Amino acid sequence: MTSTVAKLIGMSRRTAQSTASEAAKAELTPHEVFQIATKGADSACMIQIDDSHPSNGTNTAILLNTKPLELLEEYSKKAIEDLFLTLTDRSKVRVYVCDMADFLIDLGERYFIRSLIVADPYHVLKPILKLFNSLLEPLEKEILAEYIAAIKSGQIVRPIRARHISRKQKQKIAKRDAEKDAPDPKFGEIKILLHTKIAELDEVQKKAVRHILRNFTQIQAGYVYLQRVVALYHIPMASSKASKAFDRFEAKMPVETRNHFAKFLNLCEKYRGYICAFWDCGWTNAEVEAQNGVIDLLDKKGRGLLFPELRRQWLYGLSATVILGERKPSRRAGVNLAVGKFKRNFRELHKLSAPEPVRTG
Repeated sequence: MTSTVAKLIGMSRRTAQSTASEAAKAELTPHEVFQIATKGADSACMIQIDDSHPSNGTNTAILLNTKPLELLEEYSKKAIEDLFLTLTDRSKVRVYVCDMADFLIDLGERYFIRSLIVADPYHVLKPILKLFNSLLEPLEKEILAEYIAAIKSGQIVRPIRARHISRKQKQKIAKRDAEKDAPDPKFGEIKILLHTKIAELDEVQKKAVRHILRNFTQIQAGYVYLQRVVALYHIPMASSKASKAFDRFEAKMPVETRNHFAKFLNLCEKYRGYICAFWDCGWTNAEVEAQNGVIDLLDKKGRGLLFPELRRQWLYGLSATVILGERKPSRRAGVNLAVGKFKRNFRELHKLSAPEPVRTG
């Protein structure tokens, strides 16, 4: 894109990139953006942090109040710590969302002492899904054979793929599955069905799930535990109640299932306070995960941009196309007040009480 625009106006690519670099120098630094966000007695903000994976290597994407704050070339404790040291009045950060990497949690505790440290739900559910999939692996061929036989015998109707797809796609899949020479299902179709939240399944899909669980009782307890934890994330409650719910779910598991999920249960015990902090604020890393997609798209369209150019385009939208008036720059300053089902509004973050232990002993 830079080469194309530069060629159209008779400017070399290097000159166009230099122009963009000079314009970026006039933009606010991360330190200045943070100062603006924390200005005022009642101001409060949130930091979301995650690793990003463009072609130049693993970077660190950091958002402030859901807006880009900084893109670091490295994903390391030192690089992130160096940035945090430049931020003043860090007590105004009341929510800090990250995955369950020890060094990220350690940095949150050290530099944002008044914040709720929230373990992103996706990174909580990911190990459960991985362990549940390992429960299915030895039975894949048997489950698939039973699933196909039940469809052919008319015991169940082959359900439409259990995912959010368009009506047109659903009609296309239903038409394909109704044909006599339709290809047999693959195990991935069953896996998606078992991963989907029960509340999102229609009656045909629920019947198919019940048939699988009835014929393979060894996966029932694992499936129930997975569904209980997934459903818990959609129920507003106090963090202490959420913690008790995790204990209750674990207590109901048979011994052999508990042994299979031992790795996650130990992880849950270790990070219980950070996992349950989600219910006090409702925020996740969804916004930074979405921005990782934007970073990947910029990298792809730029055919492997050098890091300074990638950072500049993501933070400021100051590529050569912007400088030359072909596209508007992005806006990173300001606060997005949109909230989800039970997310705390940014204007209410300063009312959050200091984090408390969720374990009752």
